[in-house]
Amino acid sequence: MRTRIIFALLLCLTAPTVCSAADIRHVVLVTIDGFPARMFWDPKTPIPRLRQLAAAGTAAEGMRISNPTLTWPNHTTLVTGVPAAKHTVLYNGILQRAGPGLPVMVDPKREKAELVAVPTLFDELHKAGLRTAAINWPCTRNSGSIDDDFPDVPDTLLHTTARLRQELVTQGILPDDKDVTFRAMTGPGRDEVWTKAACHVIRTRRPNFLLFHLLNSDGTHHRYGAESPASYTALALADVHVGRVLDALDGAGILMNTTVFVVSDHGFATATNVLQPNVLFRQAGLIELGATNQMTKAQAQVVSIGGAGMIYLTNPQTRDADRKKVMELLRDKEGVADVIEPDRFAELGAVKEIVSQDEGGLRAVEHSDAAEPVREQRTKHHRRLFARGGRSCSRL
Repeated sequence: MRTRIIFALLLCLTAPTVCSAADIRHVVLVTIDGFPARMFWDPKTPIPRLRQLAAAGTAAEGMRISNPTLTWPNHTTLVTGVPAAKHTVLYNGILQRAGPGLPVMVDPKREKAELVAVPTLFDELHKAGLRTAAINWPCTRNSGSIDDDFPDVPDTLLHTTARLRQELVTQGILPDDKDVTFRAMTGPGRDEVWTKAACHVIRTRRPNFLLFHLLNSDGTHHRYGAESPASYTALALADVHVGRVLDALDGAGILMNTTVFVVSDHGFATATNVLQPNVLFRQAGLIELGATNQMTKAQAQVVSIGGAGMIYLTNPQTRDADRKKVMELLRDKEGVADVIEPDRFAELGAVKEIVSQDEGGLRAVEHSDAAEPVREQRTKHHRRLFARGGRSCSRL
């Protein structure tokens, strides 16, 4: 089971009877993407500022993830308090159906209102007249409830709050206001920009609620694996960025009135063997490729979400036959240990209802054309991951 870490520095213990500027409360929620809990407790991980926070506040051994264990669904759970079954963010975007027998795709270029079906913390705080800010936080595009927003979304600068974008360019934090320039930066380079942006917002705006998402650690772990030399280096850099945020709070004179949470959206496990069910489906005639090796037709298709996969049956006219063929193809295959029927989805905390979107988009998930998650099979020498589901499954 993947876990995430959480530890908090609790500096404000009682509510004041008179609210002066020095008494105003602040909360900063930091996520270090893909930070396994075990690496926080690993003495080899060079994270002195995080350990200082834990020592001064409180720390948990780990936390259970919310399925599915992707960045956008788990970040949304953190600010809504509910799983994907209720907030409806199932992917890093919204799944789109092009039509019967055609491939599905995930579209990340969506508004917060299209993605999130329930109120968030920043929605409620904004209604209460408190100042909010979000730096590289998913599912916030054009939310209307964030005073300073630098969203985690394609074309991020296009959708950054205009005043904040101009300030970052003027101060040299951004070289210009072009997304093409920002996309050309390295992962560490973008984390550097986001950290400077967070510190700028703290110093100039003193938000009551700040969301701050560091991403380089996730990319590093995907490429090199957790507990690799690159992994320890990435977490050391994340520690530096968190320290700079704490220093900014101190410099703004609000550290002692700020509660700081540092969490992660998911951890990492090692998989040495990979299942490729779309190859199996292509060989069985369920998928067709074009001249450029791109998928052009798909009666059944797996959409990968890291350690899990969703199988979509795209053609209502052939759904039953396609489902039967898929079941036959997967039966007794190495690495597939269990087929989970929809009536067992709740075991995984999976979503249970379909929510339609305009233009064929979907928010979430149990429907008659949904197949079932398949549990992984573990052997002595390797770990195989595969999950099969309509629009709901788990990283197991």
